[in-house]
Amino acid sequence: MENLQNDSSEGDLYPIFPPEIEHKIFVAAFDGDQEMSNIGPLLLVSKRVYEWLLPLVYEIVSTYPGSFKWPPMTLPIKNLPRFGKYVRHLLLDFTQVGTSAIYFTDCPNVVDLCLVGWDGTGLPTLPCLRPTELSVNLDEFPKVPEIIPFCTNVTHLDCAYDEWKHFIGPSNWFSYFPNLTHLMVRGDSLQDQREHVDLVFQQLQNLQVFILCHYPNSDLPGLKMVESDYVYPDPRIVHLSLRFPLHWKTAAQGILSPWLFAEEVVKKRRDGVI
Repeated sequence: MENLQNDSSEGDLYPIFPPEIEHKIFVAAFDGDQEMSNIGPLLLVSKRVYEWLLPLVYEIVSTYPGSFKWPPMTLPIKNLPRFGKYVRHLLLDFTQVGTSAIYFTDCPNVVDLCLVGWDGTGLPTLPCLRPTELSVNLDEFPKVPEIIPFCTNVTHLDCAYDEWKHFIGPSNWFSYFPNLTHLMVRGDSLQDQREHVDLVFQQLQNLQVFILCHYPNSDLPGLKMVESDYVYPDPRIVHLSLRFPLHWKTAAQGILSPWLFAEEVVKKRRDGVI
């Protein structure tokens, strides 16, 4: 005990834990504060702690307004050149005045990109941007054919659009995504749309999970399966009830991802569990 007291009295320059253990402790403290209410004091502990946590603070950035003011430590445009390199999950709401395509330029390491109200501008000029998860209204894609290289790495696509059947057939817009394995569309029943579903599976040879998301009228959070009035004879189709943008937030945090949830459902079906 005497040695421990002597060590701790020497101050912050001489931590009593090995650096890798101390690093894990502060990262655990960060992860335990999902709403980021205590991040400010943590960043003031020391310079090394600041450098450890900074990439985590700006890993998830959103410009979505209203009740979805999260995370509290937003990333203003003026700070993008300094902190944009840390952003991995990015939700941009282009219906808001403060949202700009400049986010794309200063956030080259984004792997999960969600675009709300996007008008088809800004992306084709960024050959370095290669997200693997994309949520976007595909209705804008025909206006910007240069966007095709941007889509080559996308494996998880949330169409965020009701008329998803317009993406298949002669238009074959899904051909922009040669590596797509996970697809999410809005929908209720597939009873009258079996032909379209058949085309989806034909055009997306690598598809592993096909989520039909339902958006209930209530504001209750959560993610759950929905009993469909028509069961399509393919284990890859999963009906889920979602709340946007809550499901994007929880997936970015690593708490509850609809993709992982649906994967588990498909696996259990194939194993005969459900």
